[in-house]
Amino acid sequence: MLTAFALAALPHVKDDLPEVPAFVAATVALIAAIDLITAYLLFRDAAASRSRSVVVLACGYLFTGLIVIPYGLVFPENWTPPGVLHGSEPAAWLYSLWHFSFVLVAIAYVTLMVREDHATPRERPLTVWAWAVGTVGLVAFAVAFALVAASIAPPMEQGRTYHPLVLTTVPLVVGVFVISAGLITVLVRRGTVVPLWLAVTCCGFALEVALTLVAGARYTVGWYLARVIALIASSAVLGSLLFESGKLLQVISDGERRLRRVVDGVGDALLALDDDGRIVDANPAACAVFGLAAEELRGKDSASIVASSAVPLDVGVGEGVLIARDVTEQRRAAEAAEEAIAQARESAAAKTRFLATMSHELRTPINAVVGLSELILETPLTDEARDYANTVRDSAEALVSVINDILDFSKIEAGATELEREPFSPRSAVEVVARILAPSARVKNVALVTDVAGDVPPQVLGDVHRLRQVLMNLTGNAVKFTEHGSVWVHVSVERFIDERSAMVQFSIVDTGPGIAPELAAHLFEPFRQADAATTRRFGGTGLGLSISSRIVELMGGKIVVESVVGVGTTFRFSIPLERVTAAQRAPVDVVAERSTPVVESKGPTAGRPFAVLIVDDNAVNRKLTLQQLKKLGYGDDAETAENGREAIEAVARRSFDLVLMDCEMPEVDGFTATRAIREAEALTGTHVTIVAMTANAMAGDREACLAVGMDGYLAKPVQLADLRGAIERHAHAPA
Repeated sequence: MLTAFALAALPHVKDDLPEVPAFVAATVALIAAIDLITAYLLFRDAAASRSRSVVVLACGYLFTGLIVIPYGLVFPENWTPPGVLHGSEPAAWLYSLWHFSFVLVAIAYVTLMVREDHATPRERPLTVWAWAVGTVGLVAFAVAFALVAASIAPPMEQGRTYHPLVLTTVPLVVGVFVISAGLITVLVRRGTVVPLWLAVTCCGFALEVALTLVAGARYTVGWYLARVIALIASSAVLGSLLFESGKLLQVISDGERRLRRVVDGVGDALLALDDDGRIVDANPAACAVFGLAAEELRGKDSASIVASSAVPLDVGVGEGVLIARDVTEQRRAAEAAEEAIAQARESAAAKTRFLATMSHELRTPINAVVGLSELILETPLTDEARDYANTVRDSAEALVSVINDILDFSKIEAGATELEREPFSPRSAVEVVARILAPSARVKNVALVTDVAGDVPPQVLGDVHRLRQVLMNLTGNAVKFTEHGSVWVHVSVERFIDERSAMVQFSIVDTGPGIAPELAAHLFEPFRQADAATTRRFGGTGLGLSISSRIVELMGGKIVVESVVGVGTTFRFSIPLERVTAAQRAPVDVVAERSTPVVESKGPTAGRPFAVLIVDDNAVNRKLTLQQLKKLGYGDDAETAENGREAIEAVARRSFDLVLMDCEMPEVDGFTATRAIREAEALTGTHVTIVAMTANAMAGDREACLAVGMDGYLAKPVQLADLRGAIERHAHAPA
C-alpha cells in the first residue's frame, strides 16, 4: 500500500511545498515515542522469554528512538533558525546512522532467532538492564561521532538540496533495505508476527530513503511524503506487538475465567495469598470449610484461619496459594480400614487357634488308634483280625494325611512356611520316595522307575523335606491313578545358571487315564480334584496338588501338567539348586559324625534298665507309649506322670535317661515343667534328655518346644519307627 501510494505521487515528488519546521518536530516526536514504547515492550518480552534475538531487536528500537531526538534538535529552523547546533550537516549524519543501524539490527535479530530455533532454551535470565544501558552509551557515542563527522567530512547538503554524491547512493541504500526485508521474510518462522512486520518496516524505510533522495531537496512533496512513510513504517512493529498483546490479554482473560470456573468447582479449599500470608481470594469450598464469605476471609492471616478450623484439614502451601482438604471422611475410612484389618487379624488368629485346637484334639485320639493298631499287628492274629487291624491303621493314617494337608495349606496361606537350606542328595531324595511307594506299585503290578541324569549335582543346598513332600504327592498320585503300565520319575539339569547353580528339572510321567484339558486347568486350585468321582473313589482333600504347587513356587519354580486322555500324564517342575562345594561338604561330614547315636538300638545300657518317664494327661496315650516302649525293649524301667507337676517331682526324685513330655496338660503344662527342670539342673549340673511328644503340630510348635529347653520333638500320632528314631537320636546313659 505504501509503495502504491509512493508510485502515485512520483510525478510530483520534486514539487516545492511551504516550509513547516514544526512538521519535523512532530514526526520526530512521534517516531521517538513509537520506538521507545516498542523497545519497552520488546525488553519485557526478552526478560520473560530469555531470548537474545528479542533483546537485540529491543536495543535496536531503543537506539533509533533515542537517535531521532538529537536529529530533531539539530534540524535547521526547528528550534532556532540555524538549528540547535548551527548547521544541517549533523542532521544528515544522524539520519544516516539511524537508518543503517536499523538495517543491521534487523539482520542480527533474524540471524539470532534462526539459531535459537535449533538451540536449547537458556536457563539463566538475561540482564536486560545491562543491554539497555549499553545501548544508551552507544547512542551517546553515535551522536558525538555524527557531530565530529559533520565538522570534518565533505558536506552532504548544498542548501536545501543534496550533494550529487549522496544521490548516487540511492540505489545502494534502497537495495540494502529491500534485501534485508527479503532475508527477514525468508528466514522467519512460519506464523511469527513480529519479524513479518519488521520486514514491512524495512520496506517502508526503503521507500522513505528513495523518496527523500529522489525528491532531491527538503520541503518538497517527496520529502514530506517520506516523513509520513517513515512514521507509518516505525509504527508497524508496535502495532503488531499491541495486536499480539491484545490477543494475549484475551487468552489470559479467557484462561482466567476458565481457571476461575475450575477453582470454584474444586472440592478442596483454595486460598490465594499475598507475600505476607494474608488471604487475597478464596473459592466457594474454602468459604464452606471455614464458615466465612470470601469478603470476610480477604485480608485475614491464613495461618490463623486454618488453625481455627473446626474440621481436620490436610494443608499444603505453595507459592501464593494454600490448599486445605477436609480429611474427615478419609480419617473415618482409615479408622474403618484399621478396624477391618484388626478384625481380619483377629479372624486369622482365631482361625489359627481353631486349627491348632482341632489338630491337637484330633491327633490325641488318632495317636492311640495308630499306635495301638500297630501294636496289634505285631501280635499273633487271625487273617480276618489282621485285615481289620490293617483297615483301622490305614484309615487312621488317611485321616492323619488329611489333617496334615489342611495344616500345610493353612501355613502356606498364612505365609508361615519357611524353607530350610541344608545339603542333600537329589538322587537319594528320589530313591527314598520310590522305596516308600514301591509296595503300592507292586500290588497293582505297576513299574515304578527312577532315572537321575549324570549331570545332576551329587549334593545341593535346599529343603529336602519339602522337595520329598512334593515328589511324594506327585508320584503317589501317579501310582494311585495308574492301573497298568509304569510310573517314571526323571531328574535332569534343565540349564546351568552359573558355576555354582543349576535349574534341576523333576518329571513324573505315568501311563494312567489322563486328564481332560478343561479339568487340568483347575488341578492346582485348593479343594479341587479332576472330578467328583475321584474323591469318592480315592478319597483325599484335593489340597495335595495345591500345596505342592505353592511349595514349588516358594522354591522358585512352577509345576506344569501335560496330559492326553487315555495315554497318560506328566507333571514337571524346575527349581534352582546350588551345588555343595567341597568346603561345605566337610562341615556336613563333621555334623554327621557328631550325630552318631551312642545307644544300641535295643535293650538296657551300662548294665542297667533304660529309665524313661512318660508325661501325658491322656491315660490311653500313656498306656500306648508304655506298650510301644516295651515293644522296642525300653519298657522295663518306665514310669508315667499325668501332668507337669508330677513330672517335676519325678525328675527331682530320681534320674531318667529320657523324658517323653506332652505339652498341653492341666495344672502344669509341658513347657512350664521343662523350664522348671532346667532351672533345677542349673544348680545340680545334671541334664536329662526331654523330647516333646505332643499333638501340637502347627507352624512354630517345634521351635517353641526347643526354645524352652527340650532336646527333641515328636508330633502325634507317633509310630514305633518314630519313637525308635527319637530314642536313638537323643537318649544316652547318664554320666
